Amino acid sequence: MFLNGSAASDSINVITNYFPTAYGWSQTSVALPQTIGSWGSIPLIALAAWIFMRAKTMKVLRITFLVQGLALIGIGLFAGNYAMYLILAVIVRFCSTFNTFGTYKLCTDWFTSWRGRVLGS
Repeated sequence: MFLNGSAASDSINVITNYFPTAYGWSQTSVALPQTIGSWGSIPLIALAAWIFMRAKTMKVLRITFLVQGLALIGIGLFAGNYAMYLILAVIVRFCSTFNTFGTYKLCTDWFTSWRGRVLGS
């Protein structure tokens, strides 16, 4: 849960403030790939649910966290190239959808005998 929150939101906070000053991009051009990725994630939720019902949750999460991490590293490496930034930022948002959905499913699977007691309450 901590990895998903930090990779998805904190990276956006840093990028949104840094890229306009470093590369002269507008705030809109920096936020546009995040918006495209978020809109694309809406139908992706159905696909994620289907995949998580058929595959083991941890296997899917390992792959999506790896892809998301590589995409975040790629954003840092190819930061001056806007087309590459757009593609990698959309991938980060797509992986974030899988990671959010998967971490919730992981918590549900982990605590099957005590529903509602995920955080030990």
